[in-house]
Amino acid sequence: MPLHNFTAVASSLDETDWRLRARCRSEGMEVFFSPNGESKSRRAERESAAKEICGACPVIDWCRDHALTANEPHGVWGGMSEADRRKSLDLGREMRARSLHFLQRHRQN
Repeated sequence: MPLHNFTAVASSLDETDWRLRARCRSEGMEVFFSPNGESKSRRAERESAAKEICGACPVIDWCRDHALTANEPHGVWGGMSEADRRKSLDLGREMRARSLHFLQRHRQN
């Protein structure tokens, strides 16, 4: 669920929910999500500002894990842009493929 759609009241949720402690809750969501027609240079500036906010967030790891697990398609989550997450997931797939190849070769020997 995108953070900009997260409207639950704190009293109705477990106080340990990471989203309630996220630093972005006090920021405008326009920093984290790209508007239509955003230029490349403006996107880089906006993502840099979002990542700076994320860098000081107490729940950055939970947020990043959520974004990677849920395959969030939009926005900066856990200090990672959409492109960062794609690269990370591609790297993970490549590492798994190499590991599988290594194990198959090792079993044959």
